[in-house]
Amino acid sequence: MPVRISRIVTGLLENKGAKVGALLLALIAWYTIRQIISFEKVVTEVPIDIRVEEGLAIGDRSDQSVVVTLRGSRDSVWDLNRTDVAVKVDVQGAALGTRIITLDPKHVKAPPGVRVVKVEPDRLYLSLDEEGQISIPVKPSVQGVLPDGYEVEGMVCKPKSVKLFGSRQKLDEIDTVRTAPIDVEGRLQSFKSRVQVVPPSETWVARVDPEYVTVEVAISERSSNRQLQDVRIRMLSDPEAPVDAVLSETRVRITLEGHSEILDNLNNQAIKAYVDCDGLAPGSTNLIPVQVHVPSGVTVTQVDPAEVIVLLKSR
Repeated sequence: MPVRISRIVTGLLENKGAKVGALLLALIAWYTIRQIISFEKVVTEVPIDIRVEEGLAIGDRSDQSVVVTLRGSRDSVWDLNRTDVAVKVDVQGAALGTRIITLDPKHVKAPPGVRVVKVEPDRLYLSLDEEGQISIPVKPSVQGVLPDGYEVEGMVCKPKSVKLFGSRQKLDEIDTVRTAPIDVEGRLQSFKSRVQVVPPSETWVARVDPEYVTVEVAISERSSNRQLQDVRIRMLSDPEAPVDAVLSETRVRITLEGHSEILDNLNNQAIKAYVDCDGLAPGSTNLIPVQVHVPSGVTVTQVDPAEVIVLLKSR
């Protein structure tokens, strides 16, 4: 035995320089290879695709997405994003009720040459229910600010309702769905927009049909109000039957509604207030409504007084 050990020691001491060099080369190669294949990339918000049996639907679920840590060469992992990675869970054949799924690398599909290191969270809680279907109204959502003096007069969805497929229990809890926000920032005119219908919840899965609707957004200039005082009342009568009239009131106060730009340019001369005395008998006393003629785009909301007493006298 001592002779054998002596031979081993002697062999190790022979050609020490070459052996040390080989060892260094081996260490360098090992370190280089380790660096090449040990790059890690963390990909966030990877959606979880859950496959269920026909006729069933997912109720509540603990997570919609996971964080996946991947390892591989620098070239293979550098540009990876969540579209390159898929997480698939198959619960076909599972009974109704709550289930706990342990998520591990076998549920992750990654590009060749890339190894899945970790999935977070590593547990998925979900409930299975029978699938139902309802027809439900769509309400549009808006974002942004219109210029001063303008407002959204109305919004109409076409179609007005969509079909919703999902857990029967969850469908019973909702009465509307909404669209993705429609941007009205800086808009001055009405327009149409094709937008996606947003599923009713992030904690349970629902299918929408159709997935997109067209929304007609009506934008108008905001109406303003203005009062004109002491507008003179005129009298209209048959020129072939001349009469003199005595009015209980000769001037009225008129309240107008319309676009502010038009109202600001109005004055008493632009408004015509009158009573129609045509056909009235001379010597009679009559209660006549005051009529008002205004420019296009302006509406009369109030006339005070609304009626005047007219006494007709023959000339």
